[in-house]
Amino acid sequence: MHNNKRAVKTKFTAQQAHELLCKYGKKAFTIAQKIIHEENIENRNVRETLNYFMQEVWHDLEYPGFMALACKAVKGDPDKTSQFGAALILIRGAMDIHDDIIDQQSIKAGKPTVFGKYGQDLSILAGDVLFYEGLVHLNKASLKLREEERQTIVDMVKKAFFEVGIGVASEVDYKGNFDLMKEDGIRIIIQKSACAEMHARVGATIGGGSKEEVDALGKFGRSLGILTIIRDEFVDIYEPDELQNRKDKECLPLPLLFALQHENVKNKVLPILKKTELTEEDSQKIIDIISHSKGISELKTYMNKTKKGALSSLNVIKVKETKHLLKSLLEPVFENI
Repeated sequence: MHNNKRAVKTKFTAQQAHELLCKYGKKAFTIAQKIIHEENIENRNVRETLNYFMQEVWHDLEYPGFMALACKAVKGDPDKTSQFGAALILIRGAMDIHDDIIDQQSIKAGKPTVFGKYGQDLSILAGDVLFYEGLVHLNKASLKLREEERQTIVDMVKKAFFEVGIGVASEVDYKGNFDLMKEDGIRIIIQKSACAEMHARVGATIGGGSKEEVDALGKFGRSLGILTIIRDEFVDIYEPDELQNRKDKECLPLPLLFALQHENVKNKVLPILKKTELTEEDSQKIIDIISHSKGISELKTYMNKTKKGALSSLNVIKVKETKHLLKSLLEPVFENI
């Protein structure tokens, strides 16, 4: 018993947090892959494109894993979230493909995107198939619920994806704007984190959680989503290819927006950003300039405040072990930044 208690109190590394979510999300992801694999898609090119995406590119286990944990946190059976998780994997996959088209993103994490490998036309068609399959499967999964629960979940999904869409649309509006205010960057990230909140709410609803528990887990999910996205924003600065794409075809990463609010940093960084091509040396120069800037300190203060709010939202959760696991997901967000 003593050893078990010690294990529960262990803090997670980023890798351990990822592995935990993947463990809980694996069943949903397997179902999503099976749905696409068993679909009788006559066109060979579309079929090949979808298989590439689901086998080589899209490893979305963390979101369904988070949904399963939210279900478990209210004493529900996490396996009951798998069909819903699978549906949302497909819908989010469709959005990911279409986002890469918007951003003209050919390479991601060192691997060709669907857009980069198969071009725009097949990417649009593949995304359309995933949307259709995801929505149909979501409807099938919902039929097993009571009418009130079914409508609640459908409304949650609709609201979240609409909000994410608005955030992406704002990114399109702000392309190439080096004078974007940090408040606008934060607003976009808050909007894009709606998906994390929705997964938590859906999981808690399927688990039979009270309104207070669903709201609390939703707030936690939103905060975790914000912090995770901000962490990814820091990572993008360390990747010259990603930073190049961000400055040319998207919004600048949030840490840069915060740093550029101050003239002393802006005067040093802008000449680098305005270069046609960024090198690893350029990326490192930017990092060196902004690392100890006032803007980055302000961003970290915002992150710590968000973390504090996330932790306090879990006070209503009574399953101690799962509550601890959820809290532990916050720790890796601050690792090495």
